[in-house]
Amino acid sequence: MPIIVFQARRYSFQAHRQKPILNLALQQSHLPLSLSLLNQTKFSITKSQSTTNTMPKFALFVRANAETETGAPPKTSMLEEMSVFNASLASAGVLLAADGLLPSSTSARVTYTPSGDPADAKVTRGPFPAESLVAGFWIITAKDFDEALDWAKKVPFHGPEDPVVEVRQVASLEDFGDEVTPELKEKQDEIKAGMAKYE
Repeated sequence: MPIIVFQARRYSFQAHRQKPILNLALQQSHLPLSLSLLNQTKFSITKSQSTTNTMPKFALFVRANAETETGAPPKTSMLEEMSVFNASLASAGVLLAADGLLPSSTSARVTYTPSGDPADAKVTRGPFPAESLVAGFWIITAKDFDEALDWAKKVPFHGPEDPVVEVRQVASLEDFGDEVTPELKEKQDEIKAGMAKYE
């Protein structure tokens, strides 16, 4: 069964208000640890044993470029290098997830309206400009931002397209302060408990 990734896009609010948009992209999830985000391979890595559930999480986003948008298969050498890197993440107990995305020609964006009515949502089919896209990602745990950066620097990317990995910390409920009521926290804990049944 293909996996659908929902990537919410955040905009800065300047002279006019941008409408929120959601990116949808199909992924394939049948390949093992051998993978290449740069060359748009399709892969899925299941959650590894984490050293602790209290460590912050970080997303390592691979920015798309002209090469990833072609959908060309990766070279064996890149697959081998990426397999070694992912194995090191897994053995360190920090790897939570890793996935590559198909080119944006297979995707769509949903633009929402003030009414919030799904019937009013606008769907725009890809492809989209490469500079606005993500080609893949890792989700890892790390003790702090610097450690996450150290992992990002070890990604075996090289080539004429100057690959870029963007490191972002994943928000936790605590980051939202008083907006999170005890009821919301309880509901979030219930959701996490339900998800754990399928891991």
